[in-house]
Amino acid sequence: MGKAALTSGRSRTTTLLSSASGLLLLFFLAMWLRIMPLQPDPVLQGYLQITCALLAFVFAAVALVRFQGTQDRISLI
Repeated sequence: MGKAALTSGRSRTTTLLSSASGLLLLFFLAMWLRIMPLQPDPVLQGYLQITCALLAFVFAAVALVRFQGTQDRISLI
C-alpha cells in the first residue's frame, strides 16, 4: 500500500487563524443574542412539546419493532 499525504494544501497558520476567527464570530454572535429580549409564546411552546412527544414515540416504536424478534436488548438500551 502506498502512503498518502495526510495534510491538505493548508498551512498550520491558516488552520489556526480560521479556527480563531470562527471562535470569535461565534462568541460575538452569542453576546449579541444575550442582549436581545425574548418573549416566550405559549402556543409555540405547546406545539413544540407535542411535536417532541410524537417524535419520541416514533423513535421508541421504531426501536421496539427493530429489536422485537431478537434477544439482543443491550444495543437497544
